[in-house]
Amino acid sequence: MEIAFIHEGERPAESASVAMILPGNRLIQPKEHLMKCRTLSKEMGIPVVTAPFAYEGGAAMAWIGKGQEILQQACFPDDGFQKGGDVNVFDTPWGPAALCCDADIFQPQYARLAAFKGCKCLMASTARIRIDSVCEYMPEDLPACGDRGLFFVGPWASAQANGIAVAAAGRTGGALILPCALTPRGSGLGESGFDPADLARAHREFPVYESMNPKLYERYRKELEA
Repeated sequence: MEIAFIHEGERPAESASVAMILPGNRLIQPKEHLMKCRTLSKEMGIPVVTAPFAYEGGAAMAWIGKGQEILQQACFPDDGFQKGGDVNVFDTPWGPAALCCDADIFQPQYARLAAFKGCKCLMASTARIRIDSVCEYMPEDLPACGDRGLFFVGPWASAQANGIAVAAAGRTGGALILPCALTPRGSGLGESGFDPADLARAHREFPVYESMNPKLYERYRKELEA
């Protein structure tokens, strides 16, 4: 699976398996954006993940593929915005996936719920992080705040805590984050592509994922099943 992070109007490389549109500084209006994404998906023959857009008083993003459109509303929006419903985990040619809109990537329970439902790849898009040179830094260089801090406490931590891949799109670029066991030097920062089957190796090398999840689920059963 190879993920291409592109600006609206660009075309991904022919080798891309899925394209993610980078978010802008503001929520975009959906009509024209969705039309462009549908056209791109049809022309390239690959699924396209939209940037966050305005939807029914809140924010949402969508997966657009051949005969399949999945809408995911933000579940933890800012005050004054409409809250979405549940975390949707859906089938893709590469395994179960989920979308994560805007600030939801900074809510630990969002990625945890997706993982409980079988998600192997979480595709997150937020204009709150500038992702360009941020990946030059290792986790031990984590600052108290700023883009690097948000990157590591959001998408990077979501991948490590749940043993899943996280494709994170920010204002200036995107990054693929994998469990540390699958990356050089244990950084958790991957290339543009990965084999979803490799995630099983992370679970073998870090059994904490398997031993902790059932207990956490039992402790928060009511919240997780709400």
